[in-house]
Amino acid sequence: MDGPISLSGAPKRKNGRPQACEPCRRRKVACDHRVPICSRCRRGGAPDKCVYLVQPSHQNHRIRHDSLSRSAAVPSLRPQAVLPHPAIPVNRSPPQTGNLSDNVGYLGATSFTAFYEEAQNSLSVTEKSEADSETMLPLKTVEGFPSLDELALSALRSIPDMASSKLLARLYGSFYGGWCPLAGEWLNESLWMTFGETLNRRARDEEQLRRMSCKLCRNGAIPLGENHTDPDMWFGEFSGPKMRWESLGILFVFWAYGARVLPDTRVIDKDCDDVHNHHANQLVSQYKMAAWKCIELSRDAANSNTLLAFLVFGHSLLESNVSGDAGMQYWRTHGDLMAMTTYLGLHVSPNHTDLMDCSISTQIKRRLFAAIFAHDKVAATFTGRPAFLSRRVSSTPLPLDMSDDVLLSSPPSADYRDCRVDENGWNIDGKIYLTTTLRARAMLSYVRDEILEIALQGMDFGGKTALLNLKKREMQVIAGFPAFILYQADDLNNPDVSGKDLYSKLLIWLEHLQNLFFIERLLSKEESEESRSRLFEISLEMVTLAHLFWTHQNRLKTVEDCVEWNTVSYAAPAGGILCMELLKGKTHGTMSPIATKAVIVEKLGMLAAFLDWVAPSSPNADICFRVKKVVRRVLEQALETPVQTNMLDEEGHWNIDISPDFNSFFNLDLLDTFEWLRPEGGS
Repeated sequence: MDGPISLSGAPKRKNGRPQACEPCRRRKVACDHRVPICSRCRRGGAPDKCVYLVQPSHQNHRIRHDSLSRSAAVPSLRPQAVLPHPAIPVNRSPPQTGNLSDNVGYLGATSFTAFYEEAQNSLSVTEKSEADSETMLPLKTVEGFPSLDELALSALRSIPDMASSKLLARLYGSFYGGWCPLAGEWLNESLWMTFGETLNRRARDEEQLRRMSCKLCRNGAIPLGENHTDPDMWFGEFSGPKMRWESLGILFVFWAYGARVLPDTRVIDKDCDDVHNHHANQLVSQYKMAAWKCIELSRDAANSNTLLAFLVFGHSLLESNVSGDAGMQYWRTHGDLMAMTTYLGLHVSPNHTDLMDCSISTQIKRRLFAAIFAHDKVAATFTGRPAFLSRRVSSTPLPLDMSDDVLLSSPPSADYRDCRVDENGWNIDGKIYLTTTLRARAMLSYVRDEILEIALQGMDFGGKTALLNLKKREMQVIAGFPAFILYQADDLNNPDVSGKDLYSKLLIWLEHLQNLFFIERLLSKEESEESRSRLFEISLEMVTLAHLFWTHQNRLKTVEDCVEWNTVSYAAPAGGILCMELLKGKTHGTMSPIATKAVIVEKLGMLAAFLDWVAPSSPNADICFRVKKVVRRVLEQALETPVQTNMLDEEGHWNIDISPDFNSFFNLDLLDTFEWLRPEGGS
C-alpha cells in the first residue's frame, strides 16, 4: 500500500510544475500549492473544497481535506479502490463563499465569464492543453448518508424482469419525442447483457445490487461527451459497462409509457411476471417513482447533460399523466425541466448556421429542445400561465426529419442527402416518423409563443393588424408542411393510413386549428361578425375532431392514449364557443350560417357524454367534471327553459344566477387568462 504523502508541497503535473488545487484550477487563478490547504481556499472560507488531483498514470494519489480538524498526514487513496458503498454524488451543505461551483452549466453573453473569454482565448496552446488535461473529478460518497444508499437499492429493486422489460420497451412511443426510441431499445438490451447475472433471478441478492449501484455511481461521476458525430461512440458512453443512473432512469420512463398501453394480459408471454402480477397503473406509478429516484441519484454526479435532461422531461410528462396538468405537483416538475433546459443552454446553438448538421449529438440536442419548447407552450396554453421559454432568446434550429435507423447508422451520415431529408429538413420517404410530428408541432409552437405573448400581456400589442399578420404567418407555416402529414377527411376510413399516422395527423391539425382559434377569438373582440363566424366554424371542427380520439379509440389507441387530455385541451374551449352560440341563437333567434340547433346540440351532447365517461381516477378528472356540469346546464337551458328566463339577456350578458357552476368553470385555470369562454362584455 502507498505510504502517506509528504506535505512539503503539492504533487507534480507531467510537465514537472506543481499541481494546482481543483478550485484554483477550475477558476484559472494562481494557486500557491500549499498543503494541506492552499492560501486562496483558506481565505475564501472553503478549506473542505481544497483538493489536489493528479492523473493516475503519473501518480496514484489524491489529497483532500474534508475539514480543518483532519490530521497533518493525509493517507493516499487508490482511485480504483472498491468503495464499501455506492459513490453517489451528494451535496448536502450550502456552497461556501468565494468558491466557484464545479458545475456552472451554460453561461450567456451577459455572464461574468464573457468578459474573460477573450483573455482565455489568447492563452498559449500549451497552457490551454495543460488545463484541459486535468480532468479527473473527485468522488463524493454516501458514507454517512444511508438514506441515499437505500434510495439506490430501492430503484434497482424496481427493475422489471427481463421479459417484461423488453415488452414494455417495445411498447414505448411518445408523440413529444425528444430523444431516440431505438436507442432506448438498445439500452434495454445492454442492461441485461451487462447486469443480467445480477438482475435475472426471482430473489435478487442485496449485496450484488449494492455492487451494481456502486458501478452506476462510478460511471455517473464521469462527464458525458456532448459533441459526438459517431453514433456508436455516443451510445457507448452511457450503455453496457458504462451504464449510469441517467440511463436506468430513461429505461424506467420507457417502461412506464409501455405499461400505460399494455394489451390484454392473456395475449402476453407468461414469462412476463411483472406484467402479469401487477396492474398497469401500479406499474406506471412504480416506474415513475423509480425514475425520480434515478434523477435524485444523478444530480451533481458530474456535469449535467442532455441524458439527464431527457430523463427529467420524461418524468415531467409522466407526472402530468398521473396527477394532471393544473396541479402544483406537475408544475414543480415542469419548472425543474425548464431550469435544466436553460442551465444546459439547450435553447442556444453556437453553430446554428449549420442547419443540416446530421451529427448524433447535434440532432439529439435539437430533438430534445424542440420537444421541450413545444411542451412548454402546450402547458402554458392549457393553464393560461406564462410560458417559461421564449422564441426571442432561442436559436436552436429544428431537428432534421430523420428516422432513428438513419440517425444511429454507422458510419454516420455526412450530408443531409445521406440523412434522407430534403433542403427544408423534411424526410423524402413520405413517412411520418417521430421527428416528423415533432418538427411540425415545434413549428406551430413558435407561432403559439407569439399568441401567448399577445393573449397574456397587459399592454398594447398592435391591434388588429398584428393579429392578421400572425394569422398569415400561421397559414404560411401550415402551407410549408409536406402533404403526407396533413389531415384529410378521408384518412379516417383509409386502411392505408395506420392508426399511429392518423393520430399524428389529427394532433398536428388540431394544434393548427387551436392557433387559429386563439387568433380568431382575439379578432372577434374587434366586433367583427366575420371573425365570429370563422371562430364558430373552427370551434365546430375542433370539437368534431377531438371526439374522434374517443369514438375511434381502437383505431387511434397509442402509447400516449391521452383521450381525456386531448378532449379537454381541444374540445372544451371550443365547446364553450358552441355553448355561447346555442344560447345566443335561443335568445336572439339568429345563429351562424353553417350552424343549426341540431348540430350544436349533437356536438355538445357528445362532449357531455364523453366527460361523463371519464373515470374519477383519471388525470384532470375534476376539470372534466366541472366542464360537464356547465355543458349539461347549457343544453337544459337551451332545450327546456322558456325564453323569458334565458341565460343571456338582449345584450349578451348572463341573465341568471349561475355563479356556483359557471364561475368554477370559467376560473378553473383552463385557458382562463385568455377569457375565450367568457361571454363578451360579461364579468
